[in-house]
Amino acid sequence: MLNFRPMYRALYLLLLSLSLWFSSGIKAQEPRYYIHTALQSDTLIGIANRYLIKRKDWQAIKSVNKIENPNRIPVGTRIKIPVTLMRTELINAEVIALQGQVESSNGVLAVGSRVGEGDKLKTGSNGFISIRLADGSILKVQSKSSIQLENARQLTNTGGIGDTVVKLEQGRVETSVTKQKGSGARYEIRTPTSNMGVRGTVFRVGSDDTGRRALSEVVEGMVDVGSTGQAKILPLPAGFGTVVEAGKPPSAPISLLPAPDLSAVATVASKPQIRIQFPALALAQGYRGQVATDAAFTNLIMDVTAMLPIIDLVNLPDGQLFLRVRGFDQNGLEGIDATKSLLLKATPRPPLLLYPADNAQVSSGQARFEWINAVEAIGYLIQIDHNAAFTTPPINKKIIAGRVFTPETPLVPGQYQWRVATVRGNGDVGPYSEAQFFMVRDAAIKLDTPNIKGGDARFSWSGKPGQFYQFQLSRTERFSKIVEDRVVDKTEVAIDGLAKNVYYIRVRAVDKPAAKSTDAAAEYKGVWSDTAQVEIYGSIF
Repeated sequence: MLNFRPMYRALYLLLLSLSLWFSSGIKAQEPRYYIHTALQSDTLIGIANRYLIKRKDWQAIKSVNKIENPNRIPVGTRIKIPVTLMRTELINAEVIALQGQVESSNGVLAVGSRVGEGDKLKTGSNGFISIRLADGSILKVQSKSSIQLENARQLTNTGGIGDTVVKLEQGRVETSVTKQKGSGARYEIRTPTSNMGVRGTVFRVGSDDTGRRALSEVVEGMVDVGSTGQAKILPLPAGFGTVVEAGKPPSAPISLLPAPDLSAVATVASKPQIRIQFPALALAQGYRGQVATDAAFTNLIMDVTAMLPIIDLVNLPDGQLFLRVRGFDQNGLEGIDATKSLLLKATPRPPLLLYPADNAQVSSGQARFEWINAVEAIGYLIQIDHNAAFTTPPINKKIIAGRVFTPETPLVPGQYQWRVATVRGNGDVGPYSEAQFFMVRDAAIKLDTPNIKGGDARFSWSGKPGQFYQFQLSRTERFSKIVEDRVVDKTEVAIDGLAKNVYYIRVRAVDKPAAKSTDAAAEYKGVWSDTAQVEIYGSIF
């Protein structure tokens, strides 16, 4: 494919659109013929007996094919038979996917049900139905749509050549048409204003609530689009759409919007609610997002539209899902699909965490974890880790019963996070809850008796190697007038030349001082020791 720069691509598409309109033109609808290849001893009357509604119409075959002797036809002669004169047989379509609210004039439907000529199907706001026609073509009826199988037949004695007409009264349908075998086959979708005929392609059709405006979008192949009441048609290739308004010919071909970029969308999810965000498309007036349980999008389970490139999907089921997104332009024409597979594991739901609460502080010897029992739970898996990714959790334990866990050994001081997953009776483990952070602090530090010599004082306490400590000395018991505030990496502080006064001291364990002031919020700060009172008598002469 040629690699056009963006400014030239628009010109290219415009020229291509005009070329399709003017060079191909709108051509007249041609009569349909079934081609019979003459066999040994074939006669026109015999052919009429085999195919035609009325035997006497053999003369029409003679006239169309300019056959001089109706009783002596050379073997291998290709004989055109007008389809309008041929006998047909009723055939049924099969329901292959069904979701949500779907009404049928043929009663209650289920997967495997049969629908036939004259049957009407109507979907609700959350309803979808896909049917497979006798020739293998798939018709997917979207939500809030209404259709009727106007024709569901095949030409008699032709080996199954189909004659299908679907009437779209309102809403949208998407169809994948198998390559029509043999001449004379017909597959058409009609709206109140338009008619689309194909012979092996993928396309979409929409009709508004008034029935005065229809949209056609070709994804693969070629579609012949006509306006109701007119004999001429517009050939519409893949990547283009057209608008048909009542009493007007189809619009010139309009280039469909390109597929959105879903490369940043995650392929694995653990919640039934997912927000899909992607870069906006130029000229897009909105977007449609669809979710199905199969890659062909035959079994749709969700259809959402949004004005912004943000699509919220809710109440999704577990399992392998398939997502597709496309933009629509100012005409309402929907563009090329972007697709993505999505693996969802959201059940069994995790429990609600109670204690320790997010950002709580607990004593190293008093750490316990509690949550609310979850539905389906016969046990839980709890993880506690310093690492935000839980790559090497020091505690990774399956709790067979109960909703409280107490570590067998005290947690060392520091910052942690914890999360819990539900375990079903069959051993299936659900996704983890959102992690909650907590801080484990040392028990309060005990101060040694100060060593005072005049105005010089030595303060010490018990501690651990490698730990940092914050020491404060204040003139007030509430530490509102601090004289000294130091962070040291040892268990003592010396202060010389203190003025005569009554002082108050306290100590706590802390992290290493932050390299940047913006890191201070992440520092660990333990429990202050009991406040000790110290009296300085001044220098000794």
